[in-house]
Amino acid sequence: MGLFDKDPCWARRTAGALIMVAAFIVLMGIITSEALYPGYHTGEHDISDLAWEEPSATIFNTTMIVGGIMYSLTAILLRKAGLPRSVTVPAFLMGLGGAGVGIFPLYTGTPHVIAALMTFGGGSITALMAGRTADPPFKHISLALGTIGLISLVLFAIMWKGEPFGPLGEGGMERWVAYANMVWAIGFGGYLMNSGLDSSKSRMSCYRP
Repeated sequence: MGLFDKDPCWARRTAGALIMVAAFIVLMGIITSEALYPGYHTGEHDISDLAWEEPSATIFNTTMIVGGIMYSLTAILLRKAGLPRSVTVPAFLMGLGGAGVGIFPLYTGTPHVIAALMTFGGGSITALMAGRTADPPFKHISLALGTIGLISLVLFAIMWKGEPFGPLGEGGMERWVAYANMVWAIGFGGYLMNSGLDSSKSRMSCYRP
């Protein structure tokens, strides 16, 4: 039996573990890179600025690539578990974009910007779409985090094209997008591993009467 030939409940729980670990890896990679970057300020510097100096660059790029691959594998497993394409497609794009951020650092220009938009936008859209299939209270949390991520992404894009506004600065606003996505991913991982979907709404429930 191949990796993706197992039953939907196995795929669901494994996807939950993968996305939770992936979010942890990315989060700790960012925190570690920030700590090792001389004079780094989270309000003034974008997350991708971590790719400019070593050893921060290697840590950041590596964790983004590893985390991105894990996110994409999560999307494949979620499709096997029966989740709709409205969830799995943006989840896959989120992972692909995350890996792209590490492969194409900030100084590569357009490829990096495209990858970052895929990561941020894909993560927020996945949270919104997943919220449609989830049960309360995670349903409401998922929708809220997806909305926060999208609104923050719009504000960040405005800052990035013009002058930063507000006390958070460009870097602070970007983290509202990134951390909303990561907090959601950790929560979603726990939700999946707990097999929380109501069997009356979906055949994906792993509960047995």
